[in-house]
Parts: sequence; C-alpha cells; structure tokens
Amino acid sequence: MLSEFKAAKFRFTIVAREEMVLPAFKGSMLRGGFGHVFKKACCVSKQGDCASCLIKTSCPYAYVFEPSPPDSARHFSSNENLPRPYVFEPPLDDQKHFNVGDVLRFNLVLIGKAIDYLPYFIFALKELGEIGIGREWAKYRLSLVEAIDVFTDEGTPIFDERDGSLSDDKKIINASTYLDGMNRLPEDKVLVNFLSPTRIKFDKRWLFDEIPFVGLIQSLTTRLNNLNTYFCGGAWNNELRTLRDWATCVGILSTDIRKHSVARYSSRQEKKDSLSGVIGQVLYAGDLKTFYPILMLGQVVHVGKGCVFGCGRYEVN
Repeated sequence: MLSEFKAAKFRFTIVAREEMVLPAFKGSMLRGGFGHVFKKACCVSKQGDCASCLIKTSCPYAYVFEPSPPDSARHFSSNENLPRPYVFEPPLDDQKHFNVGDVLRFNLVLIGKAIDYLPYFIFALKELGEIGIGREWAKYRLSLVEAIDVFTDEGTPIFDERDGSLSDDKKIINASTYLDGMNRLPEDKVLVNFLSPTRIKFDKRWLFDEIPFVGLIQSLTTRLNNLNTYFCGGAWNNELRTLRDWATCVGILSTDIRKHSVARYSSRQEKKDSLSGVIGQVLYAGDLKTFYPILMLGQVVHVGKGCVFGCGRYEVN
C-alpha cells in the first residue's frame, strides 16, 4: 500500500529584522503571507481565478494552492477540493513577541511532486521577509533551510543566506521509512499525542470529546490515499477501506484531550474561520501492528482539517 508515496520535511530559520508581534498559533499567518507572495511570483496571467486559467496545469501556484482533480478522476467531483501537497508546521510554543535578532523556526512538509517546487517555497518565504509579517508587517531575513531527518530531528543545511546556493540533499520519506521504528513499538497499545489543534470529522460530527480509533484511521487513510493518488502518481487503494473495518476492534484505554480554540481570517474568502480542535493524548489498545504504517506516515502529513496551517500534528509513542 502507498508504495509510490513520498514526502520531505524542511526546517526554516528566520531572524527578526524588526520587532515582531505574532499570533500564538502562527500557522495561518505563515501560510497566508506565503500564499500571496507565491502567487505573485508564479502567476503569469495575473487573473484572480486559477480555475479558468489556460496554463493552470503547468503553474506551480495552481498545483500547490488550488489543485483540482483531472477529468478522469473517479474519486472526486470537479468542484471538490483536493488536499494540498504541503504542510506548514509552526512552533508549538505560544511566543508572541520577538525582538530584533530573535530567531523563529518552523517546518515545511512537501508531498510528491511538490518536493520539486522547494526553490519556489524558499524564494517566496525569502521575499515575504521583505514585506513583513504580523500586525506591524515586521521584516525578517531567511537565514537557513535544512532537510530534516524525521527520526533524529537533525537538519542538513541546504540553503544558507551567506552564499545563497541551494543543494539537492533532500531526505525523502516513503512507506518504508519507518519499518525499523515500527518493529520497536508494542503491538497491543499505542499512545497518540495530538500536539496542535486536531479536528476530525467522523459519522457526520466533529470529534471534540473523544476520538475513536476508527475515526482517526478513516481520516488518515482518506488523506493519504488522496495525496498518494493525485500528487505521488500512485493508484487509488481500496484496500485502505478494509483498515477502517479492522479499526473498529481497537478501543480506548484512556483519554486526556481538551479543546483548543484558534481563529483565523481568510482574506481570500473575506470571512473568519476556525482552526479549533483538540490537543492532548489518547491511549489506544488492540491489535495495532497493521495500522502502524498509516499512523507513522500520518505524523508527517498530519490529520483532519486545516493540515496546511499546521493543525492535526501528532506523535506516536
């Protein structure tokens, strides 16, 4: 399953050139500011709507920010949104004030073909520093970009502001990346630690009080199947549905989650939106070995609504 799936994770280090006042949860700010600069850098036609653009199939912005399923797609209607092939991971702390010279680090996950567009992401985030972020549009400089090892969290520099060159040392994550790690996990219980607001919809309702294992697996398999099919060149895998049936046999030993409220304003839609979800831990018990590949890859791509902003981030222990 998911044999064609691939992703890569990068850490960006920015340094404040002016005093910055930022929101506690920085995912929406990073994604929103980046999106405007990215479109300005890529858009040739300068029209507002990507759907009617003649060159949308070859445009990096349309591919990354406004992807649409091909006419031959059987699993999406033409007006349904695809998941985006990237994830911003803002820092988990809630620091709001940054003085000149202070450092802010965040991660970026790219999936499938979007990995090839890394230079566009670096260029746009570098340009965003000249425009500014936060309430006062504070400027920053992009100091360093590193390729991340998902096991050690160690970074290999691939871009340094001192010379401006970009190396090709990406650390690709695929379906076999976690094989050794999975063998060290117990087969009968697993602790899932939701680190950022996680909002999962299951059985037509949002899960704020309890997250049944089948709800978690259904959300993960749907997301991974879509990403693998439309951005990694893989085939839609109906066998993943079988995992949902098996997931009903996994129960909850303990739950310690709470709702975490986060609001954002969408300038494109001109309305307020919610990124609220749960954070905390859930201990699941049952026959779990079959689910570990999905759970481990989910750590990379996140789960639920608002993944591009950094929501749905979790760790498995």
